[in-house]
Amino acid sequence: MNKNELVERIIERLRADYEESLEAINETAETATHEENIAKSKYETKSVEAAYLVEGQLKRNAELESEIAAYQAMRIRTFDQKCRILLSALIELEDEHSDSINLFMGPQAGGIVIDGIQVITPPSPLGQALLGKYCGEQVSVELDGKTQRYQIISLS
Repeated sequence: MNKNELVERIIERLRADYEESLEAINETAETATHEENIAKSKYETKSVEAAYLVEGQLKRNAELESEIAAYQAMRIRTFDQKCRILLSALIELEDEHSDSINLFMGPQAGGIVIDGIQVITPPSPLGQALLGKYCGEQVSVELDGKTQRYQIISLS
């Protein structure tokens, strides 16, 4: 899969999450305003709880909109083995056990995995360690109290 296809798949995933979020907002808003859930005493809080949930869902929806816009605006660079790792780099790492790890340096939405390629972002611990590095270099990252070491195998 090339990087343009990967970015399109990431956008598709984010749009699907956005649509799912919209459905959840509508369902929760309906719960919050349904006449059966109107409080008859100060101890009946179902509509208040649903309203708080809608507020949180609206914030997540705004985040998804921002993530989609960031990917749509991102310039997809071409890298070779002599380039430094920057945004839009497709990176292959090897860990201490010689296991291969494929990463994509994206602007947002870290943690998404598409066909075995995990999205990381520059502010993440691994993203910070990799940003600006070259193919062949080693990086160390402190994760869950353990130091993980990786070698940068390839860059595209």
